[in-house]
Amino acid sequence: AYTAYREPPKKKRWWIPLVIILVVLAILAGVWFAFGNSIKSLFLSDNQKWQKAEKAAGLIPEDSLLYELKTASTDILNRPKAGYETEISFDIKADALPDDMAGILTVLSGMRFNVLAKTDLNETDPHFYTRVALAKRGESSEALSAEIFDAGDYLLIGLPEILSRPLAIHKDFLSEALDDSSGLSLTIDDSFGSMGELRASLGAFFDEDLDEIIEEIKEIFITYAKEAELVKGEELTIGSVSQKLDYYIVSVSADDTPAMMKEILILLRDNKAVNALVSELSTMGLSFEDSFDPSEEFVDAINEALAELEDYPEDFRIEIQRKLYVDKKNNAQGGEFILKNLELDESISLSSLHVIDGSKHAQKLKLVDPYGMSVEYKSEYTLKDELYTGSYTLTGSEAGSSMMGNLSGSFSDFGLKKADNELYPVGTLSLTYDDPSGYTDPISLKYEGKVEAGKLTASLSLGTDADGSPISFALNFSLRSLPDSELKFKNEMPADYIDLSDEDALMGLMMDETIMTNLMSALEDLGIDLNSLLGFEDFDDDF
Repeated sequence: AYTAYREPPKKKRWWIPLVIILVVLAILAGVWFAFGNSIKSLFLSDNQKWQKAEKAAGLIPEDSLLYELKTASTDILNRPKAGYETEISFDIKADALPDDMAGILTVLSGMRFNVLAKTDLNETDPHFYTRVALAKRGESSEALSAEIFDAGDYLLIGLPEILSRPLAIHKDFLSEALDDSSGLSLTIDDSFGSMGELRASLGAFFDEDLDEIIEEIKEIFITYAKEAELVKGEELTIGSVSQKLDYYIVSVSADDTPAMMKEILILLRDNKAVNALVSELSTMGLSFEDSFDPSEEFVDAINEALAELEDYPEDFRIEIQRKLYVDKKNNAQGGEFILKNLELDESISLSSLHVIDGSKHAQKLKLVDPYGMSVEYKSEYTLKDELYTGSYTLTGSEAGSSMMGNLSGSFSDFGLKKADNELYPVGTLSLTYDDPSGYTDPISLKYEGKVEAGKLTASLSLGTDADGSPISFALNFSLRSLPDSELKFKNEMPADYIDLSDEDALMGLMMDETIMTNLMSALEDLGIDLNSLLGFEDFDDDF
């Protein structure tokens, strides 16, 4: 009988579906993982002990900043109303810059900014209000301000120092203008309301659903894993910190991996919580003419990966090796995954290690891809009163050569401190970038913050040494969270306003000479001379 010729299957990148699974599992399980301590048991087999430790393992240790950020982020997502007020000023030293740019920065450093922002992401009746005010630094009176808020079918823009009446833009008019100019279909009310729905979905997802997904993924892995082997008493060292730990070694055979991967991908595809979250992206009121459905794209991507697993299982015969470190109480304390394609002699490794010696901690995260590209984070620190003091490095390399320069830094008494039910970053955190080629001068970034009188007072500075001339830019700010009593919204239409959809009103606005007069007066109050700043005086001298 005649057999139709079939081209040999194109070699697949076997590791792409693995990376999908590995990244989802590592990020979700690590950053957002919130299991309790593993249950103690003296009469379990080594394999049962490993399963309990594995279920409680996370990429990031609980006594870490990332774990605290998980709790803080979940709390923020669960709040429909929020508001903040911040005072901002700048300190700038830039002798090496051109005179025109230096002049602009000098003006900027002489001003003070006040920003007030409030949002109510109630799904049925959302509102927002934002106000920005400028003043001379050191003075309490404001020279120029602007506010924008919603009121009924309009967006209102107030410029009280320049205009006696606020500007009003009908939401439908704005949507049509955006659609005509860019092809972007934006429904203001639908988009803003969907933000509230997305916030609620994210809050529920990271607070409850995510833990269940992680448990189910780990159950699948445990089902396909062979019996665990326990090795006792290895000295694990990271930097200058060492700890004696036990570890389990388990593996999934190359023959079983395709079936395991299919189960995990189907779990992600069919999970109601995941699909509900993805669906929210398609209801944000934002789309283009050539629109796509995020839910459909998500399902199609997984189905494509499943089809490759079904058609070419030989390309995904990967041996999975797992090493899980535990302390004397069988509490998970880091580990390593190694994924080996035996046919291609390629591998991926992901390690997350954490050692403790008294008050000293050390942590290492490292990812190596099949082509020798690696990223590694390493940190040593002490923890006292929930504040972290130590140093860290972040390096990336490809075939032994640096691909991202040298990133390093330190932190001192750094952590999250609560004031008026709000968490603020306090202490000192620094980051330095060194270009190994030497073409770029080192760049440093530093954050310093403290909580005083219920608000955060902080600075964020950026500095470098440009050919012997130092350049530094510091953002100084105070930040306070608004209490519920101040989360009131100015969402009523004023008695008189300028409708920007009215051509006659718009023409009258353009012909109003008092606008420029008021603007120049406000700039003068701020100490800004436009002629000097824009170089018009020099222009006059030239002619």
